Amino acid sequence: GRAFPQTLKLGNGVNVFNVTTLNIGSMANRDCGQLTFNTASGTLTVRAVSGTGRASVKIGVGTVTTGYVATNAFNATGHNIDMLLHTLTIGDEARGGGSTYLFCFDSGTIDTTGMRIGCRPAAGIPNAAGVTHTYLASIGGGSLTVGTNGIVMGENLNSRTNATIIPTVEIWGGSVTVNGPVYMYR
Repeated sequence: GRAFPQTLKLGNGVNVFNVTTLNIGSMANRDCGQLTFNTASGTLTVRAVSGTGRASVKIGVGTVTTGYVATNAFNATGHNIDMLLHTLTIGDEARGGGSTYLFCFDSGTIDTTGMRIGCRPAAGIPNAAGVTHTYLASIGGGSLTVGTNGIVMGENLNSRTNATIIPTVEIWGGSVTVNGPVYMYR
C-alpha cells in the first residue's frame, strides 16, 4: 500500500484522539495520508494521551527521501474541531518529488504553541529544478490561536534543493491570533 494514500475517514459522531502525535503521511518513503470525514456531520477533538494536555499534529513530516509525488491532507471543512497542540506542522520533509500538503478547517478551535508550514530539513535528497512543493493552511472560520513560537513558513535548511517551495496561509474567516513571531522564508 505504499504507492497509494492511506485515508482515515471519520464518522458522524464525536471523534476523540488522545495521542502524543497525530501523524498524517509522516512515516515512510512513499507514504502519503489523508484525514477527512465520511459524512456531512461529526466532530474531532485532539488532545495528549492524558486527555487534557497538548498533542502534536504532523502532516507530511519526517525523513522521507523518495522522489514519489504525494498529497498529505487534513480536511475538516464543515466539521467542528477542537485541538490543543504543541505544534501544528504542515510539510517538513525532504521528499524529492513535488508534493502537496493541506490543512483545512472552518469551525471550532485550535490552540497551538507554534505552527510550521512548508519547511525543508537539512538532510535529504536534492530536488531537480522545476519540482514544486505546495503547502496550504486554509482557515475559513473558527478560532486559531498561535502561541509564542509563532509561525515559520518556508524555512529551507536543505542547501541541495532546487525546488520551488510555496507555503500559503489563507484566512477566509474566523478569528486568528498570533502571539509570537512570523518568519517567512528565513
